[in-house]
Amino acid sequence: MTEREALYAAVCAQPDEDTPRLALADWLDEHGSKADAPRARFIRVQIGMTQHEEQSPAWRKLYAEERKLLTALTRAKALIGPHLDKRVVGGVWYERGFLADVRVYAKRFLAEADRFFADDPIQTVRFAKLTAKQGSVPPDVLFRTPHLAKVRKLDVSNAGLGTDGLCALADAPHAGGVRELILQENPVTKEGLSRLMNAPNWDALRALDFNRLAPRGDDIAQALAPCAGFRKVRALDLFMTCVSQDGARGLAESPHASGLEVLRIGGPDFTFTGNELPLPDDLAIAVAVAGSPHLRNLKELDLSHRRIGSAGLRALLESPHLKNLRRLRLRNCALPAAEALAAVKRAEHLRGLYLLELGVFAQGRVTADELRAALPDAAVRFE
Repeated sequence: MTEREALYAAVCAQPDEDTPRLALADWLDEHGSKADAPRARFIRVQIGMTQHEEQSPAWRKLYAEERKLLTALTRAKALIGPHLDKRVVGGVWYERGFLADVRVYAKRFLAEADRFFADDPIQTVRFAKLTAKQGSVPPDVLFRTPHLAKVRKLDVSNAGLGTDGLCALADAPHAGGVRELILQENPVTKEGLSRLMNAPNWDALRALDFNRLAPRGDDIAQALAPCAGFRKVRALDLFMTCVSQDGARGLAESPHASGLEVLRIGGPDFTFTGNELPLPDDLAIAVAVAGSPHLRNLKELDLSHRRIGSAGLRALLESPHLKNLRRLRLRNCALPAAEALAAVKRAEHLRGLYLLELGVFAQGRVTADELRAALPDAAVRFE
């Protein structure tokens, strides 16, 4: 084994640590070829991004560089080797300078997990087509594999997980290191979610993603709100799940929501009408979030596609509980242009925003330059 190979093996053996990654970057700079310099820089840039608040000026600068490096390195085929040919489904993703995120068939993962983890510092595993007749395995078998001990982000979308499946997931004996769980497009139930949230072997869980899981948003909210295990969750994605004012109010009033730093509960009207549900009171949703002292730790709030109007915007911007917000996403929220600008200018605690996304529909126009003048550190986007 060469010194370079030994350094890469150290990265794979300690995927949670930055030190082996930076050691390899140093070696590439000191002993590698000219072509290795962008590879070393890519490692440092992606690690640097994890050390700054997302969308902060420093993060955005590194992100712009990372995009250019990723494009160049991908074209040069300098990031991924032939060892993954026909072993993964679709694309791969990189974190802290190395391949870390793959989509695989469950049967292949069980058969080749040792090789996957030895070849690359993989921490995110996304299972493809868990309901397929070929290439898959029963959830109760998959969730008991000891290979889950090395997974930090687990994607079991579209796996048909109802009560029994969620209970099998809750009982997974080696899931203690999983920090993020993606459950999109599953028929989740309140009983199954309650079991999962209170399972002692999921103590590291910090992020839940139910994106596009309509029409179960209120059921999810009702399951999470009373659970003491919900207190450990830092990020909750309920986008396009049909959360009504009742579900939003239940979350906002729960003392177990006090750990939340990211909350996404946006959703267009067609998610409700398509599921034969009445349209929600979007203003009431904005008011419930704004009035909750339990959501004082929020750093990101996404109410996109909610018709909150001027009154909802004022409630959010004047809330004494949302002073820690850094990213506010309000795309397509029926906000009158002039009133939106005036409200933003009056909101003193928004000076710490790093990202503001607005959908403005009204006579007259608000330019990004006007909003940037009011929020000098923020990236301002219109949609």
